[in-house]
Amino acid sequence: NNDELWSPANKNYVALDGESFMAEKSGVYSVRITDKNGYNTMAKISITNIDVTKPTVSGVKNNKAYNKAITIKFDDEGSGINAKKTTLNGKAVKSGVKVDKEGNYTLKVYDNVGNYRTYNFSIDFTAPTAGVENGKTYKESLTLKFKDNLTGIKKIVLDGSEVTSSSPMYLYANGEYELELWDNADNYRKIVFYIKK
Repeated sequence: NNDELWSPANKNYVALDGESFMAEKSGVYSVRITDKNGYNTMAKISITNIDVTKPTVSGVKNNKAYNKAITIKFDDEGSGINAKKTTLNGKAVKSGVKVDKEGNYTLKVYDNVGNYRTYNFSIDFTAPTAGVENGKTYKESLTLKFKDNLTGIKKIVLDGSEVTSSSPMYLYANGEYELELWDNADNYRKIVFYIKK
């Protein structure tokens, strides 16, 4: 009958709307039901199995491209990892999996009560190309065609100036050209070539 303890001023006080309450955290819940005459009924409920926390994952970030192999680890302190539902590109994987082949990947990590995390990422070891060879002299005008096999081109620099488009580029003047290319996984290629007609 301690009205101060059961008042809204108590930081642990939760007023019920209706006759149900959804417990979202494990812990001990004290419940008081008061009838129209002011009589109270008390109950103490201990809940130990609630898990609303997503699994922890390390070694990878969502929507990131990597230019080296990565090792991914995951854990869940609540209900534990669901080994059957945790997959990499649809195939079951365990914590500590090493991803070392080029490609686009989707990782889904589930715990045993359905909390999950999803990561989309890429492994890309190959720098962009432009259809010209390093050190080669060409005896005609050239069209540079920029291409990246997986993650896309991030930056193009020709003779020290950044090129704002990856559309084909036409070169016709005699001289030496220095081309630098980066993709979104930070693979880098430098090509020095010549036109001498």
